[in-house]
Amino acid sequence: MNFNNFKDLEEYLKNKINTSLIKDVAPVIKQCVKDEVEDTVYSVYSPKQYVRRYLRGGNGLNDLENIKSELTSDGELCIRDIAKPDSIPNEYLDEMIVYGYGDRDEIWNSPRDFYIATVENLKQSQEHIKALKRGLNK
Repeated sequence: MNFNNFKDLEEYLKNKINTSLIKDVAPVIKQCVKDEVEDTVYSVYSPKQYVRRYLRGGNGLNDLENIKSELTSDGELCIRDIAKPDSIPNEYLDEMIVYGYGDRDEIWNSPRDFYIATVENLKQSQEHIKALKRGLNK
């Protein structure tokens, strides 16, 4: 590739990075979020008073369809789980799980931050960096 000036090079790199973030990095991070939901949220306890949505055919917090990604600016990828709780339609389930709710004195309503767990997992595994490198080398 030949570039006539730094601005053209910069534009090429921005496009390449943004494309890789969406096509290569986002799926890796979304899978990591799914895994951390299962480890940090679901494996902590088994509910006795209800059946989890994903076990009754619904789309729960661990459903990849609910884990959305978008570029918020050049080079910045945002991942968020948009699952809604069954009983409170104007809220997001991720906020209730991450921060806890109610009196927070039971395991089911105490904070379980799967986003922080995801970040820690990615710091260790570097899978998002590997995915970005693969994407940039296409």
